[in-house]
Amino acid sequence: MITKYFSQVTVKFDPFRNSGKAMRLFISQIPASTRQHAKVTYTVLPKGSTEPGLVDITFKDKHRVTLNPDEKTLDEIIANLELHSRQLSLADAMSG
Repeated sequence: MITKYFSQVTVKFDPFRNSGKAMRLFISQIPASTRQHAKVTYTVLPKGSTEPGLVDITFKDKHRVTLNPDEKTLDEIIANLELHSRQLSLADAMSG
């Protein structure tokens, strides 16, 4: 996962839902170096919470992607984020 272009990462999840494992894996895939240039926050919801899970990523170009982890798999979430990251990477390479 290309995290170089993230400026803010917000994750909310209930570890007892089916999406809990996927969200823990998602958080573990964010390298420590990303925390130097991006604000990374996560919230663990209490068991039985009615509040939906959330993956909210803001990119350096102010583009924002908000996803519900209860409706998408980990692979789908990463694919959505990779799409915009690759566009930014290509734009960087062309301007560079």
